Amino acid sequence: MSRSAEIVVEVPADTAYLAAIRQVTRSFARSAGFSERVADEIQLAVDEVCAAASERSPAPGRRLRVEFGRDPRKVWIEVTDEGNEWPLVFASDVGVSSLESESDPMGYVIVSAYMDEVDFQQTDEGSLVRLVRSLPGTSGRVRRV
Repeated sequence: MSRSAEIVVEVPADTAYLAAIRQVTRSFARSAGFSERVADEIQLAVDEVCAAASERSPAPGRRLRVEFGRDPRKVWIEVTDEGNEWPLVFASDVGVSSLESESDPMGYVIVSAYMDEVDFQQTDEGSLVRLVRSLPGTSGRVRRV
């Protein structure tokens, strides 16, 4: 975790908890000043990452942690889990090519299309995916429509 999080959600790494994470994500995005459309995009990106993490971390007792924060120019969301491998479609964009599992390439396409930055880190404890989106009225990357 790079900065102090405003909101932290920790749940079992089970897809049954994704609805709760979606609700928190939407509320966080709207409170940051994003429009309904952009809040939907952020929610979908977070949902894709959390779903992938939940699907690859199904062992009993494993946890999924989602942290939400912002600074004057952007919001960030960090998803951490205790899994041992990450779907290749997420990892290949950041130069990780030795992972064994394959995933639907649409997941990464969605995440990278809706977020300004996507950063993946594999650690001994699991994985961390950091998503960043520029706040309304600040200069971020040029977005394709």
